[in-house]
Amino acid sequence: MNNLQFRYKSTLVTNNSKLYRPPSFPPPDDWAVSVDENGNDLSLYGGGKWDFSAFGYTGYNFEKQNLDERNLALVKQAMIFILYHPSFYPGSYQSAKTHFQLLIKIATVCSRHKILLNEIYRFPKLFHEVSQSIQCSKTEEYLSYLHKFLAYSDELGFVIADKNMIGYLARNISDQAVIQHPYIPPRILSYQIKRFNECLDDFFAYQTQIISAFEWLSHAYNTNSEIMETTSMEVVFCSPFHKTLVYKNRITYPTGFNGFLKDYGLYELFSKWLLKEKLKSKETFRVSRFGKYFNLIRAVSIFYILNFSLQRRDEACSMRADCFSIENDHKLGPIAILSGETTKTDFDSDARWVVSQKVEKAVKALAIIAKLRLNHAPKSVQDEFKLNPFLLTPSYEPWQPGRNTGNAQKLKYVDFGTLDQIHPSFFDEKELLITEEDAQIALSLTPNLDQKEWFGIGKPWKFSAHQLRRTTCVNMFASNMVSDHSLQFEMKHLSRNMTLYYGRNYTNLRLNSDAETQLIVESYKSIYRQFTEVLENSYEYVRPHSKINVPVEIVNLVSDKEEKQFIDLAKKGEVGSRLTLLGLCLKRGVCEYGGIESVSKCAGGDGGNICSDAIFIRRNKEKLIKLRDAHKSKIEQIEIHSPRYKALTQEIKAIGIYLDVIERKQ
Repeated sequence: MNNLQFRYKSTLVTNNSKLYRPPSFPPPDDWAVSVDENGNDLSLYGGGKWDFSAFGYTGYNFEKQNLDERNLALVKQAMIFILYHPSFYPGSYQSAKTHFQLLIKIATVCSRHKILLNEIYRFPKLFHEVSQSIQCSKTEEYLSYLHKFLAYSDELGFVIADKNMIGYLARNISDQAVIQHPYIPPRILSYQIKRFNECLDDFFAYQTQIISAFEWLSHAYNTNSEIMETTSMEVVFCSPFHKTLVYKNRITYPTGFNGFLKDYGLYELFSKWLLKEKLKSKETFRVSRFGKYFNLIRAVSIFYILNFSLQRRDEACSMRADCFSIENDHKLGPIAILSGETTKTDFDSDARWVVSQKVEKAVKALAIIAKLRLNHAPKSVQDEFKLNPFLLTPSYEPWQPGRNTGNAQKLKYVDFGTLDQIHPSFFDEKELLITEEDAQIALSLTPNLDQKEWFGIGKPWKFSAHQLRRTTCVNMFASNMVSDHSLQFEMKHLSRNMTLYYGRNYTNLRLNSDAETQLIVESYKSIYRQFTEVLENSYEYVRPHSKINVPVEIVNLVSDKEEKQFIDLAKKGEVGSRLTLLGLCLKRGVCEYGGIESVSKCAGGDGGNICSDAIFIRRNKEKLIKLRDAHKSKIEQIEIHSPRYKALTQEIKAIGIYLDVIERKQ
């Protein structure tokens, strides 16, 4: 295997060292896996201990594990794979300890039942015992490793856990006592993103006036400050809006700050985003409101980023102006990446996140504000941070109360409480009132959420930054809840790319491992969510054919509420479910036609029959009518004999067939 080679950065091992590359895979028992401080062979592959003390870690003790020889050999093979494979190596020998613990736990169950590590996935009756053995604070990490082992099983040489086994383990994580961060219902999430979009779009619409006004204020305060220092006058007179002091060269403005904002065309903008509705046109603004508006954009931008990434709040708050980039993938084309510091201390994370390109505008807004504020930074702030500032740069403006006068380069974080303080009516509370449908969706993903005092029908939803991360995870897998309000169709490219990159090891980039873990765990949990809804709600989920293309025993299990048996069949791949523009596809395995970009094959728009695996969702009707109308507008401008004309004609026909079916089956 050519890509296996020594990964640890050390002068003790060179390209010519024997342990730089295994002579075979698995290597022979007499091959050295480690060296001492002088570069001499220390531990052998076939030995009972692998000593990595020369590299800062005591190593792995196989003698204490009470494994039979064949399982011990498989564990060693997997460990060498971890330490020498570019996509597996976690950055240090100590970081690989978690992988070692997982392998030992599962191999111990195997030895107890006299089966091999590469056979356990064929024994579903032992899954519960494996689940019990791996329950700890690192269980989700373990599932991520198992998923990765499966993805690289061809190179590893054997399968440890297949999708059925991983799905079982994911479903049985012992977290019932903990209330997870809630999944935000689609209606509320959509409203939140709409408000953030509106706020950021307004910022860029007024960008020229904002920068011009800020630069004038900066010049005025800097000039007046120099005069005040020579005359020992109070700092308050640095403001150009105080006219009680007449002094040579002192800059003043002919009106108050309200007039200043009107002259620069910013009064309506500040009124919209800084005042409650009932106070608009009555408020006399102070110059400190300029900083308050910047703080609002700063908070909105961070939350906007969190809506389209898998970052923790503190990770988003630690990024710098150059964090956004585009990677040109040879398969998928341009992929947006965020790079930054991670709150994780292990060396196994490269602090990169795949995001939507939508995130770029939030990063730009933060960078603009940071660079403007750094014009007033103390001299003690290093040039490095002025050239490439933190996106969460604090306020240094002389007109801002509580401004940073020290050498701090960034704020620690912002949260939704910050947003409430700046603009208590940023969200219309009526839009956030939890409906019965919202509650049903939220509880389906977080069953014990009703233990929270703030949660309940008729109460306003309470946001937190951590909710955005969990919601993004769930949305990656196109749950039927998301499609209620078209979020999946709006975000389909984001979902596909993030899923491919995190979930299927589609890239050579080493992405943030914790984000990968969260996404993989959610993927296995999400497999089971759609089945019952599809089979129970025949009005909303319209069947184009007289019979649903699902085995009768599965239908009976749903009818009889035999959830466990139903899930067992789902794990075995006996049923499939994925969203399409028309509704759902129940085809097992991969569908070559997709149903996301085109629906002609799904509904027979190409002259064929409606696909036997297709289910039409009634609530998609309005979206599809709009799509059909858009196609009709485009087709008028296209050459009639062109391939594009033919394709759009088939799409229009397919949508027409969908509409006929749902009208006929009222």
